[in-house]
Amino acid sequence: MDLLLTPEDVAFRDELRAFIEANRDALSDQHDWHAAMVANDWAVPAWPGKFGGRDATFAQQLIYEQELAAVDAPVHRNAIGLFNIGPTILALGTPEQQEQWLPPMVAADTIWCQGFSEPGAGSDLAALSTRATDEGDHWRVTGQKVWTTFAHEASLCMALVRTDPDSSPTGGGKHKGISALVIDMDQEGVEVRPLREITGEDGFNEIFFDGAVVPKQNLLGGLHEGWKVAMQTLTYERLGAMKLGIQLTQRLDQLVSLARSLGREGEPLVRQELARLGVQVELMQQLTEDALAAVQRGQDPGVSLPLGKLQWAELMQELSEYGVALQGPHGQLNRDPSSVAGDWQHHALYSRMTTIGAGTTQVQKNILAYRTLGLPRYAGADSFPARLDDQPADEDVRSLVETVRRFLDERCPTSWVRERIEEGGSTTDDVWKEQAAMGLPGLLVPAEQGGLGLGFEAAGYVLEELGRAIHPGPLVFTSLAAVTALRVAAPDDIAHELLPRLADGSATGTFAWLEHGRSWAETAEAVTAEPEGEAWRLSGTKTLVAHPDADLLIVTATHGGATRLFVVERDDSLSTRTQEVLDLARPRGEVTFAGSPARALDALDFSTAFDRIR
Repeated sequence: MDLLLTPEDVAFRDELRAFIEANRDALSDQHDWHAAMVANDWAVPAWPGKFGGRDATFAQQLIYEQELAAVDAPVHRNAIGLFNIGPTILALGTPEQQEQWLPPMVAADTIWCQGFSEPGAGSDLAALSTRATDEGDHWRVTGQKVWTTFAHEASLCMALVRTDPDSSPTGGGKHKGISALVIDMDQEGVEVRPLREITGEDGFNEIFFDGAVVPKQNLLGGLHEGWKVAMQTLTYERLGAMKLGIQLTQRLDQLVSLARSLGREGEPLVRQELARLGVQVELMQQLTEDALAAVQRGQDPGVSLPLGKLQWAELMQELSEYGVALQGPHGQLNRDPSSVAGDWQHHALYSRMTTIGAGTTQVQKNILAYRTLGLPRYAGADSFPARLDDQPADEDVRSLVETVRRFLDERCPTSWVRERIEEGGSTTDDVWKEQAAMGLPGLLVPAEQGGLGLGFEAAGYVLEELGRAIHPGPLVFTSLAAVTALRVAAPDDIAHELLPRLADGSATGTFAWLEHGRSWAETAEAVTAEPEGEAWRLSGTKTLVAHPDADLLIVTATHGGATRLFVVERDDSLSTRTQEVLDLARPRGEVTFAGSPARALDALDFSTAFDRIR
């Protein structure tokens, strides 16, 4: 973003650059970096000078974000406090509250969390039910909060609670009777439980209040004025997210560097996607500039705020996901960041929260629809948009899908899936046997060979239910990949022998074609096949094999310069090494063939068969 800098802006930038240069050693540690910023009044430059700020102008705030992004500076300590709650206290807090809470907040001597969302009040925040009872000189709080960032290390929590005993979390007046209280987290009656995220981290938490005591002077913004406090805080939260969007230029540069390191910067489609993302990053910066300028003038940032939040959320995900996609099939691996430029796997997982936090994408779109475009609000069942009927037309298939859905809900609930993931991502013998009894491994196997004989469309409905339930185990690769490969490429004698075994669940199957350094489409083979009488023996290693412990492996291998398909039955000549991947419910592994016996699948030429299988 190009700024027209005044002499004061230039002096601000030069002083900031001098600070960064003098403290480069601290950039590698968040605590050290934050301490250096606090000591030199750089932690909150937009704040008043008496609270550790510099009264920075709009342009200077942008300079600040750009300069920190340029050196990939660590995230601020106590970010929820500094960017969300602190500005709200500056705007709505009393002088005594500001003096009490802001200095230790800036120094990160007190860590803050924001108690807004509840199990029954997420996007519909006004439906919150946590209550505070007036007991004279204090409030007593009872209820639950969820998705609370930093609650596990927080000293104080700014929480929205119902202080009017007559207010209700339902109906048209649910925004009324809410107040914002600052609650001491270190007391009896407050319990924090961490929530494990898909990244494996536990930055989010649940908070349980059971009679927690809050002094009357910890009321922020006035009695029953909590909704105003909430809107003020969410404005700063969304604005803070947008300011982080300035740093997306750095992420885009890292993405370009990744493409170059992988030798893909010259591919037309890669260049096109990088250009598209570059345009979106520039748009994000323009929206940020508009919103910050409005706030600086004391005006409502208006449409630029929800638009900016939407743009930031989508871009965070798109940049991260493309960083994974550029790595080809090896993007599935939960890599050590040192093995490829940028921790893209972690970014891709973590970025899922961007369309949820600070107001979901759906909430932001509603704000734009109602307040900006003047579209009518939801007025009943008739106002739902038309949608396609996604149910199977065939009654037998529809019945099967409903049976599968009930089975997964009753026998394989989320708690079961979590247990299986902890055990390595496989299913259990009893569940597999029940699925086999339902005919699921043989969805695509002809009826005369023991299967259900369904087409791909009908089977797709069943597989969709498995995906909905995040169901682990070899069912998808057995019923889809292995069965399809045998049906497409196997000679009749092999097909008649192996398809019934897959259909009745007595054998599991998978497809092994990926190799180290190869893309999804490449078929040049490091695994070789050598004839031995009427049979073959395979040698070499395949990588990222789904469910690598399967009984039957359909394998691509080369002989005499030509690539062919083979089927290998598991025996002691195969060895498997588990690979750590992003999708814990879909285990992958390396499979090494050491002279493994194999049978050729030559019913079709390789190119035709391979394309049909994929």
